[in-house]
Amino acid sequence: MVASVDRATAPVDLAKGWHRGLDWGPSGITAVRSGARTPPTVVVVQPDDGSRRDVVRIDTDVDPDTLAEPTPVTWAAGDGTDVHGILYRSHARAPAPLLVMLHGGPTDQARVDWDTRVAEFVDRGWTVLAPNGRGSTGYGRAYAQALRLAWGVLDVDDTVAGIRAAVGRSWCDPARVAVHGSSAGGFTALLVAAAAPGLVRAVAATYPVTNLVTLTAHTHRFESRYNDTLIGPLPAAALDYERRSPLAQVDAIRAPVFLLQGTEDPVVPAADTIAFADALRAAGGDVTLQLYDGQGHGSWQPDARADAIARTFLFLDSHTATRRGRA
Repeated sequence: MVASVDRATAPVDLAKGWHRGLDWGPSGITAVRSGARTPPTVVVVQPDDGSRRDVVRIDTDVDPDTLAEPTPVTWAAGDGTDVHGILYRSHARAPAPLLVMLHGGPTDQARVDWDTRVAEFVDRGWTVLAPNGRGSTGYGRAYAQALRLAWGVLDVDDTVAGIRAAVGRSWCDPARVAVHGSSAGGFTALLVAAAAPGLVRAVAATYPVTNLVTLTAHTHRFESRYNDTLIGPLPAAALDYERRSPLAQVDAIRAPVFLLQGTEDPVVPAADTIAFADALRAAGGDVTLQLYDGQGHGSWQPDARADAIARTFLFLDSHTATRRGRA
């Protein structure tokens, strides 16, 4: 969308899809365009008439016509606030298992983007719900800032409300719900399992934040004061850092948990994830830990990433059949 600085003319919608890496020059607006059924493509768009020229497209053997186009959805949080999300549904006739895919950040957003992981789950018959709970970008300033001092509270409440909405609206089989997330998304996934043990059958968390106290002590410089706004400044908010950590809530987690962690992660050290796995196991939990030598935070090598995806599929499929977590 293009809008005049002086607002003399109405904004013009130039193109659909997710555009990133914008650059405006004499030849037009250059960007990488993608979507749920659109592989990443470098495009040049003319701002006057919206005509588009494709420069280069990612080479893929996936037929875009076989992929599901998601639907934007909303549901009410416990306090009545409208919560946003993206829903992907398979064509399976039987009640589908539900995978709740939680974005990281936590102040990022789930996008209608080219994501072969989502496509694979949908192809296997899963319904995928990608919540954009409060704190997510893309829904206005007030919505993005609503997570201020409330990380580990509102994101959890909004996700649990989303699962209840999915069950109530018959989007899924209520007995086959799993949650999955990485980093901050893994943090929320584990807390959702603790907050709503009757709803969640399995949790897969990749390099999840499990201990807010140690995270604050060793996180990288770019996010060194991030938690001051998300939880509160220390030492005044020390009790909140402890209480909101998944490590402090292992007794409430009933679902089987699969943890995937790189050994060279500078943001979420492997020691934190190992300590969480040990604590969950000591509390009687069903936990599997898979370590990947030499992998960091987010940018894993292709072989490690492929193995992690394959193991995640296997874990979630095997734990959303008939077996329950611990009583």
